[in-house]
Amino acid sequence: MAAAFSPADVPAGSKAFGHVPVIDSLAVSTSLPVGVVRSATDGPTLAITAGLFPSEYCGIEAASRLYAQTEPADLLCGTLLILPCVNLQGFQFRTPWLNVKHTAAAPFDGLNVNASFPGSDAPDAPLSERQAAACFGVVKGATAHIDFRGGDLSESHLVHTIYPQLHDDAELDRQRMELALSFGVQWNLSASPTDAHSQGGAGDGSCMGELLKLGCLSFVSECGLGYLTQPKEEFILNHLNGTRNVLKYLGMMDGPPIYQHAALGPQRFLTNPFVKAFAPASVRPRPACLPWLLGCLAHLISSRRAFPLPVVPSCCLRRASSPPRSTKGRHSQRVMSSA
Repeated sequence: MAAAFSPADVPAGSKAFGHVPVIDSLAVSTSLPVGVVRSATDGPTLAITAGLFPSEYCGIEAASRLYAQTEPADLLCGTLLILPCVNLQGFQFRTPWLNVKHTAAAPFDGLNVNASFPGSDAPDAPLSERQAAACFGVVKGATAHIDFRGGDLSESHLVHTIYPQLHDDAELDRQRMELALSFGVQWNLSASPTDAHSQGGAGDGSCMGELLKLGCLSFVSECGLGYLTQPKEEFILNHLNGTRNVLKYLGMMDGPPIYQHAALGPQRFLTNPFVKAFAPASVRPRPACLPWLLGCLAHLISSRRAFPLPVVPSCCLRRASSPPRSTKGRHSQRVMSSA
């Protein structure tokens, strides 16, 4: 087990990287890697998590680079917390998203770390709950939070954000949406605690869902294609540039934002329902191309070959829509449905 590390003890005007203990027993030993970049001036805290779904590699790579590329002098104020691989055991054992639900069950205890928050540090608690507790102990005081995702091994989807709309407070919902929009990608998806996507998003037991209960502004950045053999540079840059945009939005970093949607047109919005289709594993999916997906279905039905069937997730097929009524204006443009 690596030496214990206390992120709260990193002095102002410095940066440090270390490992927070999770468990050290005869059966298993693992820790939580944490990077801290602290400005010389007090201010907001932005927490970054990656590796909650441990084979979404673009997010893990982007979080690692973010720590390496950010110095205390780059921040006008505040603290940047970076947890580049929350589920380190799942990462080491290449544990993928296993089925058509957001279970991503770990091979050690059959649980999903991102459904185990706020976790437990009890001696007899399952490993997933211990990992969740260690993570939550680091990030629970954050002003804002971004969960870096990146397309699991069987996934292909649009680059997009997932931002919570809890309908508990109109002003808070506006702040939650605007923080996600400041990330600067073209597509954005709202999630309530009860919709299907929120098993990995704003629902009870998720990292985002439990942080929201503490008043933290939180969203998910989905940038990556998991079936590629290596993380693609453009998706890593989506995470990096988007996070710097959020730092600027929070007043933690200087300079103009880099709106990654600028060359593609205004920011657009997706609706919530899950719609899934299957595609042959021998063909690489192209996001958001419904005729192509239907072609794959026809090919699968007519073929006598037995293909492994990875999931083409819902964002490929979600119906594009206008944003919530209260957000129409400079951030929005009505999108005709392709379905």
